[in-house]
Amino acid sequence: MAAIKSNKFNFTKASLDSLPVPAKRQWVYDKRVPQLGLTLLPSGTRSFHVRATVGGVTKRIALLQGKYPGMKIEQARAEARRMLSQIADKADPVEQRKKKKASEVTLRRVFEDYFEKKRDRQGNKLRASTKAEYHSALDKVVPDYWDRPFSELDD
Repeated sequence: MAAIKSNKFNFTKASLDSLPVPAKRQWVYDKRVPQLGLTLLPSGTRSFHVRATVGGVTKRIALLQGKYPGMKIEQARAEARRMLSQIADKADPVEQRKKKKASEVTLRRVFEDYFEKKRDRQGNKLRASTKAEYHSALDKVVPDYWDRPFSELDD
């Protein structure tokens, strides 16, 4: 497997397709949008990211739906520019993603996860009857809140 001669070049379909599968993780960067990178994995997976300094820390931030060739190069460049613009406005894309994900969590999801992980004193999973009792009690106390995101719940 040939090594990559330079880690900066103009991203084109031909140039990205010709990159060898590396023995260990490697990163290459675009000359047109220098902060846009492509992560190459030994498994053959290739995905776009942006390298930027957020809050004084330089990090690689993956582009959502950014696997190559699923995401086209021009789409990746546009998304990288958008993300870099947000970062320039003091936004942290990683924190925004975490907040969005957390805002989509519902009470039902939290309790289903709890029921799945909860164990009794002997380390056994909760019995179906115990789960049914919990559901019944919660249906009486908070019936309107089961499927609402936590972000919509008030004190």
